[in-house]
Amino acid sequence: MSAGAVPVVLDGAGMRHIIEHNVTGYLAASLEEVAAHTCHVFGRTPSRLFRMMVSARESAKKFGAEEFSHQLFATVHRGMLSIPLNFFLKHTWDVVTCRELALPASPSKMALIMEFRLDFRLQYVVKNVMYHLGPDWGLTVVHGITNHEFVRRELATVKGAKLVKLDVHSVDIADLNRMMLSSRFWREIGADKVLVFQTDSLLLHSKINQFLDYDYVGAPWAVANDLWKKPPWVSLLYNGVGNGGLSLRTVPVIRSLLESPGSSPCPVFQEDVTLACMVENSAEYEVAPRSAAYRFAVEVLCDDIHQGEKEPGAANLTHFSFVPLGIHAVWYYLVSPSMFSDLKALLDMSVCGPA
Repeated sequence: MSAGAVPVVLDGAGMRHIIEHNVTGYLAASLEEVAAHTCHVFGRTPSRLFRMMVSARESAKKFGAEEFSHQLFATVHRGMLSIPLNFFLKHTWDVVTCRELALPASPSKMALIMEFRLDFRLQYVVKNVMYHLGPDWGLTVVHGITNHEFVRRELATVKGAKLVKLDVHSVDIADLNRMMLSSRFWREIGADKVLVFQTDSLLLHSKINQFLDYDYVGAPWAVANDLWKKPPWVSLLYNGVGNGGLSLRTVPVIRSLLESPGSSPCPVFQEDVTLACMVENSAEYEVAPRSAAYRFAVEVLCDDIHQGEKEPGAANLTHFSFVPLGIHAVWYYLVSPSMFSDLKALLDMSVCGPA
């Protein structure tokens, strides 16, 4: 690929992480398809073949020494920043995971997590989220072949959870984006409201009802976020709301917008950015304003948002006058000594809520 060759290979063993089908090469399900795709390559027009060769060469750079060093540093750095979280999980594990939960059979509100890894945090985070959401919320866990037994075992004491096994071993970010930008995916959810969460998110209290009138709400992006400042997003996402890792969505609204994409000015990109953009630029639906989104979830400090007077429960917080409903990957950003006490206080609240 680094020489501009267009690869044609059997799909499997992580090939989807290397080759994007019909863009940088071809993935085949059988040897017969390998032969067919190879013949197809030879039949492409010179201009189309040249574009694929350029794409293959650019894609190959992801596996060079420079990119490897960058990714290794980022992984180690994030691992170091996760030490406070892992310490907290270790010391509160039994308190949270001993909870046995019984969920409703046909809920109108659903918590949704899509997890294809063997992530040790799964049981802890699921029980944290469902504990704070209360008895009216259901749970859907979308997973794969590789981690099916792990998911089933870890969530055995969450009665009524809907486990959806996809016929895949792993899913990359591009696959997740495509899935969550499919109207068919949202048609199969079977609920009107969905709280999307990941294993790097926690809820701190149960007051989610104040956000149910919004059609999309997630942690606001910082004003300094490079993505938010660049065209076309600077004009399309003027609210800067919000991150999809912990987000509340109105399912019929998402379905309606995805089924009429021609009316949207938003290019297909990361699913949370695209959906937030589509809702924000519609005349009928509502994205939460930045101030409300900040109270919904915190990922990074947003100094541009006026917080108001200190509220009950937030007395131990230095940088916040309120207690957000949830936090998403906040341990990667509250890293200075002055912020560490806030991180500790927020994590402590996740166990049983603010004092």
